[in-house]
Amino acid sequence: MKFILVFCLIGLIAVASADDLNKKTTTDVPTSSTEPSSESPEPTPKTTPKPAPTPSPKPMPAEKLSFDIKNSTYKCALLSFIGKISIENLIENKTEMIFLTNATTIDDKFSQCHSNKTEFLLNVNGNPKQQLLLVFNQTTTSRYALGYVEYSELNIIQLINNNALISVDNKSSYYCQTNQEFKLSQNVTKPEKKAVLSLSDLKFDIFRTDKDSADFREAKQCELDFPRNDFVPLVVGAALISLVLIVLVAYIIGRKRSRRLSYQTV
Repeated sequence: MKFILVFCLIGLIAVASADDLNKKTTTDVPTSSTEPSSESPEPTPKTTPKPAPTPSPKPMPAEKLSFDIKNSTYKCALLSFIGKISIENLIENKTEMIFLTNATTIDDKFSQCHSNKTEFLLNVNGNPKQQLLLVFNQTTTSRYALGYVEYSELNIIQLINNNALISVDNKSSYYCQTNQEFKLSQNVTKPEKKAVLSLSDLKFDIFRTDKDSADFREAKQCELDFPRNDFVPLVVGAALISLVLIVLVAYIIGRKRSRRLSYQTV
């Protein structure tokens, strides 16, 4: 009986020790909760590509224009040039550039030759609402001049220059390849606009007779086409300076000699 009790006690001790060993070797693994977030992701904003800028139309380049006025059976006036007009709006502070193209026409009814005046009225690029007027006047019995230039819009705004701009002999034509600018302004207290008329390759032949050929008469070329030569003035100036130096040196030497001679005599 004692033997059986001892055996049972040993079995209980063994079971208890096994439970302790299992508790020591067993580790709790933490459980991570992967519950889905209730917040929905923000939508990615769509980038709309910017449209490419539309290039502004380039103005037509100026072209060489030729006009003539006929008087009965012959051409009493010839005119040719390459022109552009720069118009400045003084109120809006804007500048517009107009290049005269082959679309420019002459107003045959208004453009006429008179005994002491010849008028060219041009529709700028074919637009009768924009007109350019060139008036040539007989200044003396032997000379005439481009004496009046006017640009008008809708016959309301008139920009003029009424100075004697270019003077020519009666029996000659005029030619100037270099660009020339003519300032135009309004004759009002508060002008709205001002302009600059630029003419290059300008050629005109006015107050012609029936005895003249159909082409331009012998031309007087403008001084602007001949570049100024500064070589000759420089040479003359250098020669004058050299002459002054020579005279000055000769004077100093002469004074020294005269002093020596005066000392010797004393």
